[in-house]
Amino acid sequence: MNFDFQIITHALGWALIHFLWQGLAIALATAFLLQISRNARAQTRYLIACFSLVACVLVPIWEVLTSLQPTVEFIGAQVIPSSFAEAKTALSWAEQVQIWFQLHIDLIVIVWAIVVAMLGLRLLLGVVWLRSYSNGERGVSDPYWQQKTDQLAAHFQIAKPVLVRIVEELDSPITIGWIRPMILIPASLITGMTPSYLEALIAHELAHISRFDYLVNFIQNLIEMVLFFHPAVWWISKRIRIERENIADDLAASMLGEPRRLALALQELEYLQFTTPQLAQAAHGGNLMLRIKRLVRPEAQSISWKTAVTVIGISAACLGLAAHANVAPIQTAKSNQVVPAKEFMGRLNFLNDGCTPEYPKESLATKEVGVTRLKVFMATDGRVEKVDVLKSSGWPNLDNAVKGKLLAGKCKGTIVMFKGVPQATVSLVDYVWKLD
Repeated sequence: MNFDFQIITHALGWALIHFLWQGLAIALATAFLLQISRNARAQTRYLIACFSLVACVLVPIWEVLTSLQPTVEFIGAQVIPSSFAEAKTALSWAEQVQIWFQLHIDLIVIVWAIVVAMLGLRLLLGVVWLRSYSNGERGVSDPYWQQKTDQLAAHFQIAKPVLVRIVEELDSPITIGWIRPMILIPASLITGMTPSYLEALIAHELAHISRFDYLVNFIQNLIEMVLFFHPAVWWISKRIRIERENIADDLAASMLGEPRRLALALQELEYLQFTTPQLAQAAHGGNLMLRIKRLVRPEAQSISWKTAVTVIGISAACLGLAAHANVAPIQTAKSNQVVPAKEFMGRLNFLNDGCTPEYPKESLATKEVGVTRLKVFMATDGRVEKVDVLKSSGWPNLDNAVKGKLLAGKCKGTIVMFKGVPQATVSLVDYVWKLD
């Protein structure tokens, strides 16, 4: 695996860019699955959304790791333009966008890292804010409600002790912590809400604790922080929170045996105006009116066999496409001759001493820019033996400059070993010509 900083930066940048359409595809698949499982149990929809959010993380990670891994890959021939003028005029809008991203890939990664750092600081401040409660620095205990909570926790089979603190700053009960769980109850609810209703809200919070929802919510915050730029991530994460609240409502209502009591308790919360950190689990999460309707008039639940069939079908299709891509011989653009299925992929770093081509003076004068795509053949010792221009930048001087520099003898690629023997390799290179 290559840990060159420049290579890592480009791999990360392209993974983020590719996730723009990958995230959209995941969101569309998620929306479809949630639609056909709308009458299924909340737990089913919750799992669909959770798996989708995990996919949003794994896809870019997999792409970065794949980009950094110099392993055996499939390489196919590409169409070589018959002339440089043809290559320039044949540049599509998609290729122009790709070139723009290539020119600004470093800036994209820098901006992404800055925003992630700022969001990470915000998350850290939220953790510190919550720890001030868990350390006993804020809030007071209430023996009566502590006893009630212990009794309810026993019904949920929660082994860990759940502490209760009465605080002034909040307007709704919230849960913090998963190692030492704690429920924060607003002082205004102690005096202003019917005890039976408050007991129902505490049961809702205990349902979250029994499912370790605080930990899952914290992981969600981390994912939202890293993939902040994609609306699909925020939408999927919102769906997770909605279904999580529905599950907690169902568990609390089942334990109490009175769905109506929990519905009335939520109805009182609807009139409260408040803001709580997203790190905490609160009883007001999700759409309150929809939650109340579910508790008072639950809809008939259907077996979600459609979801299972759809997931199996989509998975089979993806596996089929992947298998076809791996076993099908690759044809050249100009004949039916089959290209060898496997070649060893090497790495070529233009940042090595004496390997960076100089900008031709004529090209500087006319401000020529573009991307030259090359296929570089290297010997077992990494020495460049042959260079083919797969796609011209549109400017002969630029293409000849980078090709000549590679063939000058100072550029060497990474040595790839296979079963202890060094192998001849090829490398597909996009050299970007830009004016600083």
